[in-house]
Amino acid sequence: MRRAGPGRGRRAQPVEGCVGPARRGEITAEGLDSVRLLDEEVALALPVGHPLAGRTSVGVEELVGRPLIATRPGRWQRRLLDQLFAGHGLTPRIVCEGDEAGAIAELISTGLGIGLVPVIARRTISRVPLAWAGVDSPDCRRVLTLYWAQGGRLPAPARLPRDAIAAWGWEAGGSGAWEPTWPPGRIGVRRRIRVLSAVPPARGGGSREHPAAGRSADER
Repeated sequence: MRRAGPGRGRRAQPVEGCVGPARRGEITAEGLDSVRLLDEEVALALPVGHPLAGRTSVGVEELVGRPLIATRPGRWQRRLLDQLFAGHGLTPRIVCEGDEAGAIAELISTGLGIGLVPVIARRTISRVPLAWAGVDSPDCRRVLTLYWAQGGRLPAPARLPRDAIAAWGWEAGGSGAWEPTWPPGRIGVRRRIRVLSAVPPARGGGSREHPAAGRSADER
């Protein structure tokens, strides 16, 4: 957008379009146009050396009782996790909640637990040492779709990001004509993490609390 309109100011206004994963299939609201951006697998991220590391795929029933790191209720990753377990009559053991894929990946790499991470995120968190495995379920996927108002002419502040998002090259992780100009993970998103249980007992007995516990969200 800066290249297309140098010198133009940007300010927050009511949104003209939105992009996000649909819970079940496509949004069927009238008066909307759409384009599917990405249909991808959601993989299981594990700390290096985990007993399940090295597996091609893991069944949902094999995750029972294992500590899981997930997003908060209401977010698509959490809905997917809950649906996968509910489909087998199971309940996930969630020990920690985070807001973004990068924070979840870092917690997984420390050995705190395992979790679902979209495959495209592997390109932006490649610096984090992790092992990966597929989930043996055809439902462990997400679809990203871009929607905008049907008919009429979108104003430039809505049309430019729509075209940029649609042309980004999602399947290749950003090989389209438009590419983001900011470094991955440096968009100013504040991470919020909530520890739900203590870390497994340390060697020699006893228990120890995760270092993030008892500290404010900003400190974490």
